Amino acid sequence: MFSIEQLVKKDVLILSKEAKIADAIEGIRNSEDKTGVFLEDGRVVGIVTESDIIGAFLKGFSYSDKAYNAATKSVVYLNSNRSLEYVVDMLILKNLKRIPIVDADGKFVGLLTQDAVIEYLDGKNDKLKQKAIDMIVASKVICAHVNDSVKHCVLLMNDYRIGFLPILDGDRLVGQITDSAILSIIDRPGVLEMPVSFFINPEVVAVNESATVESISSLMRQKNLKEVIVLGQSGELLGVLSKRDLIKGAKNSYKHLLKKKLKSARDSLYAMPIPIVEVERSDGGYYIIWHNAAAKAVLDTELFDFRITDIIKSKELQKSLELIDSGADSDKIEIDIEDKSFVISISKTDDSVLQLVFSDITNIKKESEQIKRIIDILPEIILVTNGKRIVSANKCLLDFFGVESLEEFLQSQNCICESFLSQEGFLEFDGKSTWLETALQNTAESIESLAKMHDKKRGVERIFSVRAVKFDLDSGSVLVSLHDITEIYLQRELLENQRKELERLAATDSLTGIYNRNRLKEIAIYEFKKMKRDKYPLSLIMFDIDHFKKINDTFGHNVGDYTLKTIASLVGGLIRESDTFVRWGGEEFIILAPSTSLQNASILAEKLRASIEAYNFETVGRVTCSFGVAEASTNRLDFEELVERADKALYVAKKGGRNRVELFSN
Repeated sequence: MFSIEQLVKKDVLILSKEAKIADAIEGIRNSEDKTGVFLEDGRVVGIVTESDIIGAFLKGFSYSDKAYNAATKSVVYLNSNRSLEYVVDMLILKNLKRIPIVDADGKFVGLLTQDAVIEYLDGKNDKLKQKAIDMIVASKVICAHVNDSVKHCVLLMNDYRIGFLPILDGDRLVGQITDSAILSIIDRPGVLEMPVSFFINPEVVAVNESATVESISSLMRQKNLKEVIVLGQSGELLGVLSKRDLIKGAKNSYKHLLKKKLKSARDSLYAMPIPIVEVERSDGGYYIIWHNAAAKAVLDTELFDFRITDIIKSKELQKSLELIDSGADSDKIEIDIEDKSFVISISKTDDSVLQLVFSDITNIKKESEQIKRIIDILPEIILVTNGKRIVSANKCLLDFFGVESLEEFLQSQNCICESFLSQEGFLEFDGKSTWLETALQNTAESIESLAKMHDKKRGVERIFSVRAVKFDLDSGSVLVSLHDITEIYLQRELLENQRKELERLAATDSLTGIYNRNRLKEIAIYEFKKMKRDKYPLSLIMFDIDHFKKINDTFGHNVGDYTLKTIASLVGGLIRESDTFVRWGGEEFIILAPSTSLQNASILAEKLRASIEAYNFETVGRVTCSFGVAEASTNRLDFEELVERADKALYVAKKGGRNRVELFSN
């Protein structure tokens, strides 16, 4: 069984709380992961990195000060029993380069780094074809110019939480500088005011926009890089990719593999006496990916990774599989295997997996008389009815209702439908034969009918798939089968709920609960089309929290998180239902307001600004925000340009003293 502890690095720089900054610098320079860990009784109480040391010097720390005072105290750490997928999500969502791993008692085990995760995912994914251009998510590249001071570069890197900065001369890329390079020079007198051109590394490592995750990951390992620059086809600077971006790309490819390894509800299905096989389309055929013990006994061969049609040679089976795969709800076919006959019920359990449930009908085919068509060995209720009264039934019906004979059953009710529990989407008893007519029509159209009944023996509700076919045209009798699919149905619900939850998580910011950047882009496509069609105005409000870094530095990240969530809740209650409110990133938020002019959007922004300023935040007290407002007033303007305009207006608000609303003007 895989454990993330297998990827943990245990040779880690451990520092005491009394260690000086000079000691930390020396240790970090010689540390492969550029990280020092502070422990107290074996527990992680702080982490110090290159960026922490640089930030300490900016705040006036000296070599003789304690390194612990410059360390990050609110450390994100994980238990060693967490799944790899969970750890990958944490690296991506928290923008972390490394995560301390602790045991069940909270004691430090070691560091899990981006390098270890990337190397593992590379091996699992075999070939990662996602391109560099598809992984660039930033709307603009954070870079500096050759004439900028070292201090300007340090502040840029600190504000955007990056350890790598491309350096331009005009529009030309001339070099780069990293946090490691800055740490090596920051102790020199007057260095912060010197031009960064004196210290840049002109040997830039860049990749083409068409480079794959696989090739970029390999390049980073060979050259021991944390980031690479991505260039366009004409050599233009498109962006910077970090190891975090590679992990995200690798995770997207790995997610499907993890999903297929989940046991889901299969444990209960494995022990069932009904043969069950699951197949997935691959390479032009349907290959077996799972089966229970009963299926192997029936087919009498090794099944995994074989095409089902190579084991069961039937053109009808191939057609049914393709029918279900193309969108039909379910299908049933009869198949002969050796000296036995089966009805195979085929249904789709998720987007790619088809499930085959085998029902043995050998004795039914051998019997010619009506009553002998209904056999007692099938694990499903089978009956013949004229729509008002049951004519005959198998032993499964008797066992389910706990009666000795059909006559005993008919003493309490004429039709099995009288036991149907009322629920939307399920067959119901209405005193007529409506349920039977519905079941007949659905069966003819390959639509699944469902019924729910109470199992008195086990004290639980059971769900049945109901199929009905006309049995005797002269008498109007109908053959009805009720197949217990409770476990299968619950599995479908589980998978559907998992799918919906994954969709929700993909569209939602995990901290504030509002939409995230990806969801905004999807909504923006619709709103821009609507704006061009209906000729209504569309405005965008961008705002961020003034001096948010100071809140984090002064009160800690927990208070910072509280501030973000409180503002999100406050603003969410003041905007319209038609407005889209998202966390754009960090302390930045965006409101997309359809059918709203620039003037009305500015009124809303001012209302939000005043409400935030008037709110009394716990611990922090008064918090203010700066707002930038822009309107998409022409058909030529796209979403990215609208965001850029609002961003420029926000910049003016910041520069003008903060806690204000500025409108974009050409």
